[in-house]
Amino acid sequence: MLCDANGVPLRFLLSGGQASDISYAEPLLDDVCIPTSKRGRPRKRYRWLLVDKGYDAGA
Repeated sequence: MLCDANGVPLRFLLSGGQASDISYAEPLLDDVCIPTSKRGRPRKRYRWLLVDKGYDAGA
């Protein structure tokens, strides 16, 4: 799940339980456009990016 700074969900991707988190990070971030006050294309680069794993299992 990708959220904005206020915790509002922007995008979800569902994956299988055996899939690694990192394999879905790039597709999740690719489809988000950051609106700006300037004219032209929306930004694709983030000023900040905070990530967190849902859980950690020592399998």
